[in-house]
Amino acid sequence: MSDGGGGQEAEQFRVVRPVVHLTPPVGWLNDPNGLCRHDGTYHAFYQHNPAADVWGPMHWRHATSRDLHTWQDDGIALAPDEHGAIFSGSAVCDSGGTAGFGTGAMLALFTHAGGQGQVQSLASSTDGLRTWAKYDGNPVLVPASGEKDFRDPKVFRWGSPSGQGHWVMVLAVGTRVEIYRSDDLRSWELTSSFGPDLSGIGVWECPDLFEVRVDGAGDTCWFLTLSGTNAGAHGHGGTLAISGTFDGVAFEPHDPAAPPPLVDHGPDFYAAQTFAGLPRGRTVWTAWLSSWHYALSVPSGGWRGALGIPRELDAVSTRDGYRLRQRPTAELTSLRGRCVLRHEGPLARVSLRPDDDTFAYDVAVELGPGQDVGGAVLEIGDEQAAVVTLTLTAGVVVVERRSPPGRFVADSFEQTYAAALDPEEPGVVRIVIDSTSLEVFADGGKTVVSATWFWNGVPALFLASNGDADASVACRVEVHELRPHATG
Repeated sequence: MSDGGGGQEAEQFRVVRPVVHLTPPVGWLNDPNGLCRHDGTYHAFYQHNPAADVWGPMHWRHATSRDLHTWQDDGIALAPDEHGAIFSGSAVCDSGGTAGFGTGAMLALFTHAGGQGQVQSLASSTDGLRTWAKYDGNPVLVPASGEKDFRDPKVFRWGSPSGQGHWVMVLAVGTRVEIYRSDDLRSWELTSSFGPDLSGIGVWECPDLFEVRVDGAGDTCWFLTLSGTNAGAHGHGGTLAISGTFDGVAFEPHDPAAPPPLVDHGPDFYAAQTFAGLPRGRTVWTAWLSSWHYALSVPSGGWRGALGIPRELDAVSTRDGYRLRQRPTAELTSLRGRCVLRHEGPLARVSLRPDDDTFAYDVAVELGPGQDVGGAVLEIGDEQAAVVTLTLTAGVVVVERRSPPGRFVADSFEQTYAAALDPEEPGVVRIVIDSTSLEVFADGGKTVVSATWFWNGVPALFLASNGDADASVACRVEVHELRPHATG
């Protein structure tokens, strides 16, 4: 699924590990799995090949965090077996002991991929997610009609966690999403399917179904999200979000004819999944911060891959219907260190030079009036060549990405990504920069662009006005360092 270009040249890079993103200690990382909060700790599992820095026999590897951004590795959780490799899935707390593994047991539902094709299986943990035992009766769900793609179960509880209610599983099946119910997490019954015409998005993967608050008030809205291998900008993978209602059995879209919007307009946000076990009213998710177009050929240091920063979710009501809104979590703000740049007024060219190649910044930019023709430009590179250029105006955000001088990543790497902004909501644009990634949150979080980038050395950050001086009458900028908390 990679274009394979640039592998030899990419090895000349010095590989830098991000500061506030989850990465594997060794080997390969892609989709997040089993995201949950249990006993005050956040748990993230992910698709992992421990033996090489490329996709291979998939395992689940485990990491834990107290703040969603400072992660500690906890080793392999699930390994391939006689049923096949361990593909994507989710984890839940069985508060009522419905599955028979004890009250409060943690259960993982995941796709086994092997000789039987793709089937759904179950594993349990009774020691706080430290160790897992696969269910002797696996698989617990097989395709009824031999579908090749039958994958990525997202499971949650509908109704009371320990009383009335049932378990719901959302599954990607070919070019539809199927919804199942169960009383015990072991026997599953198909209750409905949802198959909008989304031709051209590639393989359907990693569906999710969740409820969020609307406009910060008491109203709520459901979103069905799914990822397609060709759904994003320039044919990269992308995650789509469809608003609607859910009654515990079936999902109904608000507007069946409306094309579902992308949740991220950049190339590097795929296979998004929400965390289970959060307090009611809070929804957080993360995704794989890469693209299959070049994931196998980006620079490697014996490891490859990262998850995006976890994002707080809610919905806003717009003239085009409900839109999903994503913003950095409050936990990220708690990692802010010293303010290294504060500016207000006409924006001349200023530079910020990190002490070394491991750095992370939380950047806030607020454009003043008259920025529809001008705006602000953030460049990452050196005086001669930028590898990333971010242009902000009142009407559009544009991210242009290039390979560094004398280096080559992949043909599909050097592209431009643009997203229209709501001119009535300029607000503050948040930009999270972490060594080799850029995540932009504009329109109050309705418009997001995520992109990775690579550099050989220590790049500088340059901020300047876009256009002539008259077009940049005012701009407010604040840049804070991000420092992870100590682990252990």
